[in-house]
Amino acid sequence: PTIPWPAAPQKPQGKSRFIACSSFFGWKNVHVIVEGFHQRAAGDREAELRVYGLSPEPLEPSYQERIVQMAQAIPSVHLQTWDPNWLSQIRENDIFVHAAETEPFGIVLLEAFAKGCPMVVPKGTFLDDLPEPHRSDGIFRSASVAPENFAEQMNRAAKSNGAELWERRRPVAELFSIGRTASTLAALYRSLGNS
Repeated sequence: PTIPWPAAPQKPQGKSRFIACSSFFGWKNVHVIVEGFHQRAAGDREAELRVYGLSPEPLEPSYQERIVQMAQAIPSVHLQTWDPNWLSQIRENDIFVHAAETEPFGIVLLEAFAKGCPMVVPKGTFLDDLPEPHRSDGIFRSASVAPENFAEQMNRAAKSNGAELWERRRPVAELFSIGRTASTLAALYRSLGNS
């Protein structure tokens, strides 16, 4: 898919926040993100997790209720209603966390990458297919989709210097441009027509 490459994020204001953006389905593993954050944030009063995706009409009500109950027990976890402008609220030092193991390409992954966020993700996302240094720079891969592994990678991301990732990732924008995609599809259609 293509996206318009986002503008530079807001400058940091205080400590890094952890950000997730996902619909609340069990296979999206939002519970892993919340529990992993809870484990890594123990004793860190300034830590904060914002999860965009709360719905007034959830498609999986029991799972959303589970996430709501988990968040209510952890004051530094804030559930936000889905907002199509969620990306405009991202700051330069925010860390994006995604735990859906069966989703190698999610548009929110690309949007957070393009915004310059350090990212905590499972193995097997489209990020693995990017050329170096982009496949590694600011990317923290969890060994498995388990809260303790996500907590470990969240700690690593929080200690890293994610500054200027937006600028360093700009060369990748062409890979996801409308022009490149149209050209690739046109060549594919031409080759199919000639066979």
